Amino acid sequence: MSSISRKIWVSLKEDRFLRWGALTAALLTVPYWFPLFSADWQYRYGDLYLEIPLIVLTLAAVFTTVRRSGSVEKHFWKLWTVVLGLWLTAKLLNLVPPADLHQELWFAFVKDAIYVAWYLFIVLALELQPHRKPASSTKPLLISLERAGATLFTFGLFVYFALIPGLANARVYESYVPSTSFYVALDAYVVLRLSVLVGAGASPRWKAIYGSLLSAAVLWLATDTIEMLMLAEVVPFVNAGTPLDLAWLLPFGPLLLAASIGRTNTTIERENDSRAGGARDWVRAIRGGPLVVYAMSAPILHVGLYSAGLLDALFRPERETCAFLLACILAILAAAHEKLLLDDNRRLESDKARVTAEMEHQRYHDTLTGLPNRVLFLDRLARILPRSKRDGHKAAVLYLDLDRLTAVNASLGHPFGDALLQAVARRLEANVRREDTLARMGGDEFAFAIQAIRRVEDAAKVAAAHLESLRAPFVIGGQEAYVTGSIGISIFSEDGEDETTLMKSAQIAMDRAKERGGDACELFAPEMNARTRERLEIENSLRAAVERNQFVVHYQPIIELSSNHVSGCEALIRWQHPVRGLLFPKDFLDLAELTRVSRQLRPWILRTVCDDLARWKQDGEGELTVAVNLSARQLLEPGLVEEIQVALEKARLEPRVLELEITETLIIEDLETTSKTLGEIRRLGVRISVDDFGTGYSSLSYLQRLPIDILKIDQIFLSKTDNTAILAAVVAMAKSLGLSVTAEGIEREEQLARVKGLGCDRAQGYFFGPPVSSQEFASRFKRGTYGAKPLDRYHPAEHAKRVG
Repeated sequence: MSSISRKIWVSLKEDRFLRWGALTAALLTVPYWFPLFSADWQYRYGDLYLEIPLIVLTLAAVFTTVRRSGSVEKHFWKLWTVVLGLWLTAKLLNLVPPADLHQELWFAFVKDAIYVAWYLFIVLALELQPHRKPASSTKPLLISLERAGATLFTFGLFVYFALIPGLANARVYESYVPSTSFYVALDAYVVLRLSVLVGAGASPRWKAIYGSLLSAAVLWLATDTIEMLMLAEVVPFVNAGTPLDLAWLLPFGPLLLAASIGRTNTTIERENDSRAGGARDWVRAIRGGPLVVYAMSAPILHVGLYSAGLLDALFRPERETCAFLLACILAILAAAHEKLLLDDNRRLESDKARVTAEMEHQRYHDTLTGLPNRVLFLDRLARILPRSKRDGHKAAVLYLDLDRLTAVNASLGHPFGDALLQAVARRLEANVRREDTLARMGGDEFAFAIQAIRRVEDAAKVAAAHLESLRAPFVIGGQEAYVTGSIGISIFSEDGEDETTLMKSAQIAMDRAKERGGDACELFAPEMNARTRERLEIENSLRAAVERNQFVVHYQPIIELSSNHVSGCEALIRWQHPVRGLLFPKDFLDLAELTRVSRQLRPWILRTVCDDLARWKQDGEGELTVAVNLSARQLLEPGLVEEIQVALEKARLEPRVLELEITETLIIEDLETTSKTLGEIRRLGVRISVDDFGTGYSSLSYLQRLPIDILKIDQIFLSKTDNTAILAAVVAMAKSLGLSVTAEGIEREEQLARVKGLGCDRAQGYFFGPPVSSQEFASRFKRGTYGAKPLDRYHPAEHAKRVG
């Protein structure tokens, strides 16, 4: 059963208005089947009392539909309420008998006016066209042609039945024939407009509504035509009070059904093409052919009426002319209508083909860069491998991950990052051979399928060329950006026999290249699998470590060289692994950065350090300062300033006791963003230091542009006495910028003497003590002067033996 038929059947079964309507109609028709009363009484009964209850019942049904509808639907059913109200008013006027001929004529005029208004509101309701199919580019012109055809057809009917006889005999106008023929023409207009809407309905529900209203309009047309033919004495006149009067009851059934379907607010979804089949073709025929039907109806109606002998031959020439002209004009309109529909269908088919092609392209290509996506890449790789095996050539998979795109997105925004990805794709694409494939695998990852290579070194050369192409700056919107990449290489068939294994091997090698610092390529080696498994185990344990509070903070003292007092300490995170023991940052911190666990660690470290500072102060240890290291990712992620402020406020500490350390490399990578974030931190009152100065490739000129308080010189300057001149220059320049200088990595007494002589302000290293827990730091490193005993006790060599 189709959706429309099912909807009608459900309405017939469940709607109480339909059930009461059927029962009422059945009871009201009893007198017609059993002639128990006089014909005159049955005339009065049928004309006045038979239709009124059904009108009221239908009016109630439509009114309840108004209450359950929304937007355009509500206005549609409101207009039908007015239609039924006008119908009821006209019938109620029949209850008032006219006093004289003048009043009778006046009543007739009023009733005609009501019926004209009745048709007007029906047309207004149909013009709302709720739930018509989506508009096309030619919709306005198509609708105009449909309206013109319906109007001409109905006007032609009026001319044919009323105007032509009236021109020959004025007495025709004194009868009810002209007005009845006018109603017949309006009925025909409504029928033809509804036939268009049935074809244009956007859902089975509204097709059923329009179809029910069309059935009612057809019944009105039939009854009005019968009445007109009887009044014009074309067919024998039948007096009222016979079962023929029941024909005027029939339209109430479709009207009640339409209201019932309208009250179900859940729209039936369109059936798919496989289920619709011929029904869709029938709908297209109705939508495309109403004007063809109009054009054919005029001559068929004319020939049929005269062939049956229903019209006399007096006005036959004039009526033939009318039917011929009407058919010609409507045929021209029909041809124009069909031409527009054909053009529209061709456009729709072209658009459909284009959309299908675009969807097919999007299925296998990345929307941002236009490169092949993972699906297409794996498909092409699966085709390359058998060919390489057959020809005896090698094939390679290169897996590329950009090193700094996350920082770029955080500092310059995702739109800039997307534009940068597009520029990277174009640059990589320019170096790809026609027989090879470049694809974007998602995020900032790309993959290359390289075929027909003879040596492993050839794949390495291709990877090196791509890395070299990325090193040149990218200019996006007038702003320069720098990115590098890490590439992993797997070779068929040494590192895998299928595309899945080759991809996995290339990704493992890429991770190894990233661990080496990025901007490098790495060939897959079997031992990497063991390292990857170990890393995966650590990664899984790392995520659980945050929830299980397995991280601890150790503190290493920082000495004020002018007084030999402990002025502060550096906070260093450790992982108390349940199986592997105490792990240092080099064992897990890079992995924490990659897995975003560092995002959870940052607020925890700040809270822990501030709580330890507050406890030391409360225990009388004095006001120490603590330096906390921040990685590039931690500094660039949002919320840092708020986290610092919250940690200080909860511990009731002054901001000056906290010192944040950043690396020299971080300054160089993103100077603008770093400067902005550090400025906000500095305004809180927190001090900023640059850690490991001298390991990068910057100059002191960068420090002039940043809100820096302290410069920490890396121990590389202390490893050789040859660096004394460089160290002295760095200290002098830092002092000229108003910066405090801390020397790191002090392990021997002569190193301490050197940095004191050069004017360093503070020193740090195993010579003074190792990083220890909060409780041990509080008990061993109180403020005071250090003698020989503590130095001997914490000799770095001995400490190295203890910690392994």
